[in-house]
Amino acid sequence: MALHSNGGASPAARLRAALERRLGVDARALAAFRALVAITLLVDLLHRSTDLVAFHTDRGVLPRAALAEQYPLAESISLHAVSGAAWVQACLFVLAGLLAIALLLGVRSRLAAAGSFALLVSLQARNPLVLNSGDVLLSVLLALALFVPLGERWSVDALGRADRDRRVASVATAALLLQVVAVYATNAVFKLHGGWLGGDALWTVFRLDQFTILLGNYLSGTPTIAGAVAIAWLALLGASPLLVVLTGRARTALVLLFLGAHLGMLLTVSVGLFPLVLTAGVVLFLPASAWDAVERRVQPHLGPFALEWWAAVLTVARSRAPAPPRSSSIARWRRRAGLALGVLALVSVLAWGVGSVGAADPLAPIDGAETEDYTWSMFADPPDSYRWYGVTARLDTGREVDALGRSVADWTAPPDAARTYGSFRWRKFMSGLGESDAAAERLAEHACWRASTQYDADAEHVTITAYERFVQDSGVSPTSQRQVLRYEC
Repeated sequence: MALHSNGGASPAARLRAALERRLGVDARALAAFRALVAITLLVDLLHRSTDLVAFHTDRGVLPRAALAEQYPLAESISLHAVSGAAWVQACLFVLAGLLAIALLLGVRSRLAAAGSFALLVSLQARNPLVLNSGDVLLSVLLALALFVPLGERWSVDALGRADRDRRVASVATAALLLQVVAVYATNAVFKLHGGWLGGDALWTVFRLDQFTILLGNYLSGTPTIAGAVAIAWLALLGASPLLVVLTGRARTALVLLFLGAHLGMLLTVSVGLFPLVLTAGVVLFLPASAWDAVERRVQPHLGPFALEWWAAVLTVARSRAPAPPRSSSIARWRRRAGLALGVLALVSVLAWGVGSVGAADPLAPIDGAETEDYTWSMFADPPDSYRWYGVTARLDTGREVDALGRSVADWTAPPDAARTYGSFRWRKFMSGLGESDAAAERLAEHACWRASTQYDADAEHVTITAYERFVQDSGVSPTSQRQVLRYEC
């Protein structure tokens, strides 16, 4: 091969090196990604466990019969749909939690990731009515992660090993990085079409009380600050392709800006797992220099964990364990299969990105789901009103109670509309009540059972009422209300 004086390598070799530098991932970044994904899985499980009966059993808002009728493909692939009993769901939750802990610690990382992915897809398929784009992104990133060595660094798998890779560059790492950029870039396109350049869109979002939390409640009264934040966020989204162009300190600085933006999102709006998942995704871009700095600061404090002792124990155990049979032909076919799956993953990422901006049909993750719920268009065109729901039951004692246990004193003027839902998954489910009488009836039936169980009295009927306020330039309108359903228990 002819070498050129410029750099001592051919143009093809220099191009390859440049691509590997930009689309490869430091092994420590993969370790941080593994840990953050595992933590997100645990947070999701703990969060869902508070509504295990409501969302995942036959006593809840989507019994298995309704799931099979409305989402036949989801019902057929969900292990959680084999039983409608709460104890079965609890056992599956515990199993998923153990796999997530194994993934966090890096114990059989690839196997733990595969098991976590299988149970995550099963859990999501059990109730598509409570999913949003953050859930889909989590499953997509976890699926792509199956093709990269998650346990190369900072893991039990890596203790006692001397052959640990410092950097991984493959089609799979390219797919992971491009998936994250696709989310940011397509979100920027949606927001440009939605009028975010004017700066008023984020202020409108902050005044949608069903979404705002913590600092967001204060920013709802500061349109100037909200407008400045909106322009800065839009500019950051527009600069997202630079994540795969820049290297070194410039890339580190851009990643830190995104991490700060995700922290701000966590402190202002309730959008489910989205900020956590994107945080896991964006750390993949941190270069080796950033991780070198982290290790210099953290490693001196790891003495109490006695990692060297564990490494010595595992080294001895590995030396005494029988080595698995190796075959050059099997290894060759594994490499070919891995490459083919990696290319397929990369093509899928690109297709998803194109579909999500309207150039092609989006890839619906679950049969029958509304595709607009799973694209990266979050708040691109904010609604002009926000809504909350009261679900009240009248007991045979004559007492009227909140059937879902949210204890709101005045439904027409709650102190915080976001808290009336209990969780973002309840908000997602209830957002479809106006379009589905069946969903409202299933909610009412669940409310009848729940109220009777909670208050030790028979519920006679349940009333579901929708409350709404419109966001206007002059302020927020008075509350309007309408009865969605009155259901005889």
